[in-house]
Amino acid sequence: MTFEVKDTGEIQKVAMKDDTAKGKVILNKTDKSSGEPLKGVEFELRDSKGKVLETLKTDAAGHAESKLYEIATFKNGKYDAAIKYYLVETKTLDGYTLDQSKHEVTFAYADDSTPVVEVTFNLTNEKPEVPETPNTPDTPQSHEETKISNAPKTGDSTNIWLPILLLVTSTGGMAGLYISRKRKSK
Repeated sequence: MTFEVKDTGEIQKVAMKDDTAKGKVILNKTDKSSGEPLKGVEFELRDSKGKVLETLKTDAAGHAESKLYEIATFKNGKYDAAIKYYLVETKTLDGYTLDQSKHEVTFAYADDSTPVVEVTFNLTNEKPEVPETPNTPDTPQSHEETKISNAPKTGDSTNIWLPILLLVTSTGGMAGLYISRKRKSK
């Protein structure tokens, strides 16, 4: 930095102040498929603690710019650390999916002759895929009459009369044997 003090014969006060570089966010928002600019999409620029510093809204060209912000912290007049900001989409157009990403903004200090450091985001939104409505199936038509049975279906196809016949026959045979032995023992 250079400055000139002219010899006027009077006492001159000279004050010097270091102006630090500032940062600005530039945003371009377009449709992912067509590339058309999206007007009216809203974003918040937040500090590292989540405090909203500014709300940005895209214009007809899908463009928005932030105010100027500090890009770094300084100690004893020297660069200490970059300040982080976050860009968050808060409102999108009807029919588009809201981008829930938290875009980190860090301004890279170029040199002491660059007054404004710009960070540009080229972001896109997409329309969600809407599944086709399936055709409604036709009502099935039956040409045969269906018999309605009150008996439950168990899946067993065994003929029940054969076991009953065997049971009655063996019970009768045992009863006959018992009676015949009783007569012989008298």
